[in-house]
Amino acid sequence: MKNGQAMYECPYCKKPGITVLRKALLSPGMPAICKSCGKPIVVTYKSWIKGALPGAVVMIGAMFFESNLLTYGLSIVGFALMIWLHLLWVPLVKDRVPVENSPIKSDLQNPRKD
Repeated sequence: MKNGQAMYECPYCKKPGITVLRKALLSPGMPAICKSCGKPIVVTYKSWIKGALPGAVVMIGAMFFESNLLTYGLSIVGFALMIWLHLLWVPLVKDRVPVENSPIKSDLQNPRKD
């Protein structure tokens, strides 16, 4: 735990790297930066789909019920399942893009002045 928050281990430095919320929002196209070493952490498409698919199936299945209670209930269950399985099954991996060329690192170092 860092600052009272549960953290996931960075695949580079093996120290607490990202928060639970950040991992829940992590996708293959949106890397996270490790809070300990500053390197980009990603998830693979295969594991991301594996974590999202069961919840998506439940949410799609919910559309075939006439009852609003069942439709909304199953949609909420499917969404929660997607998040839970993402946190449980989807491993953090090292980014294949070198740190120097990572767009997220350059964005952090050179913020836009809009």
